[in-house]
Amino acid sequence: LLQQYPDAIGGDYLLEFDIDSKHRVKLILLFGDVKDCLQRLEHYPLPSEAINTDSQTGLLVDAWFLDGFSPPKNPAMWQESLFSLIAKYSSSNTTVATFSVARQVRDQLSDNGFALQKIPGFASKRDMLTARYKAPAEKHNASANVRGRAENKSALAPCYYRFSSKHFYDR
Repeated sequence: LLQQYPDAIGGDYLLEFDIDSKHRVKLILLFGDVKDCLQRLEHYPLPSEAINTDSQTGLLVDAWFLDGFSPPKNPAMWQESLFSLIAKYSSSNTTVATFSVARQVRDQLSDNGFALQKIPGFASKRDMLTARYKAPAEKHNASANVRGRAENKSALAPCYYRFSSKHFYDR
């Protein structure tokens, strides 16, 4: 991760890790103002939008980490649109982690289908919040069909490789 981690410059970054021949991890880092990042994320295709094509599976997020201070310190981030967008790109059992345990964050995650758990925090944080998405049955079935394909090609908005000017979709 540290070898591939990008400089702190705004934009979308795709980091890929081949764990072994069967397991591959793709990490998308969105740096910048939350409103701009969310607008870019809105252009990523959903699995249900790409399900009938052979070359696209769309974006389906397995884990979210939200690092944006507390709602009073960063009200622009903790809008309802953030939580509905997270639910939109989540499948059954997608996880969320955040150091914010504010009532607003808990309520909005819960209202968007996440089961919550407050756990001990890290370093100086007393508590942190984790959550797991409980997708509706029809959404779960659609995402299972996408994940079950033999070849899993992604169709993402421009994600930049750390050491190249090549875009992810040009691969």
